[in-house]
Amino acid sequence: MRDKILKELNKRQGKAPLPVRPFCVDSLGNVHYERDLWLRWTERSTTVSADPGQGFEQVDEMYSIEL
Repeated sequence: MRDKILKELNKRQGKAPLPVRPFCVDSLGNVHYERDLWLRWTERSTTVSADPGQGFEQVDEMYSIEL
């Protein structure tokens, strides 16, 4: 799964590594995510932070990667 996520993130334009906010959709269609949890994946590491980082905006629109 990690390789698929990295492959999809590498397709995106902009700065790398891109911060992402994981979410899930329950059986009723409700979206659940932790507002202050941002992940950055690279080939060698994973980092967690409370915001998307300098130079990135916190956008509330949801973009998904089908896993």
